[in-house]
Amino acid sequence: MTDRQGLLARLAQGRAGGTTVVTPNTRLAQGLAAEFDAFQEANGLRVWEAPDILPLGAFVERLYEEALYSQAGAHLPMLLSPAQEDLLWREVLRQSRRELLVLDRAAAQCREAWQLVHAWRIPAGAGNEDAAAFSEWAAAYRKRTAREVDRARLPDLVSDLLLGLKLPKVLEAYGFDILPPQAQELLDALARHGVGVEKSNPEKRQGRAIRASFPSARAELEAAAAWARARLEAGRARIGVVVPDLQQRRKEVVRVFSRA
Repeated sequence: MTDRQGLLARLAQGRAGGTTVVTPNTRLAQGLAAEFDAFQEANGLRVWEAPDILPLGAFVERLYEEALYSQAGAHLPMLLSPAQEDLLWREVLRQSRRELLVLDRAAAQCREAWQLVHAWRIPAGAGNEDAAAFSEWAAAYRKRTAREVDRARLPDLVSDLLLGLKLPKVLEAYGFDILPPQAQELLDALARHGVGVEKSNPEKRQGRAIRASFPSARAELEAAAAWARARLEAGRARIGVVVPDLQQRRKEVVRVFSRA
């Protein structure tokens, strides 16, 4: 039995097994859940208990929600929604003395940088003009959110609230190549409260990378669609195409891939 099959077998025990699996992202959580369903069907089952598989961020939010209903709940800061975080960053930038051409994009980049600073414990330090600007904006944002908490700082808050919460017997960190320091500190805190923390990675498959260049972004997109079409005709069950600026090019992507 492989490590993954062993994990699926433990998840098949349901609540009695007390196993929770956290993943780096939603896609991997959904993929593992689909594998679990196939595992149960292969064992002749038609109905089974849903496994406790979720992204690490969702697990942290669940712990926070449980803490809200504990004795400490009345004193906890309220969690900002993603929309509220974006709005606050835009307000901070709008009130800044620095001129910005694209306010919304700059606000999104600041929010992402704020998350990275906390996840990787990046200390403040000397840098270029952009770093100095971000330090200024981050200080203003921190002051504006002194009575709230956002998702970047939520793991730190939750780490101090574990006592008395309903915790899993075993927490499996699945699919993390590298755990950011903030996430590792949370796992260490869970271990101190009696949770069996384990780490595993999906079996790595051999592959090869090929680099190609195209005269335009449109030509690159058409080549990606043709590549996906060829693999679909070859019977591939899972095909992935990554488009870095998908939000801006979604209509074009849908049009090109539909035609292919």
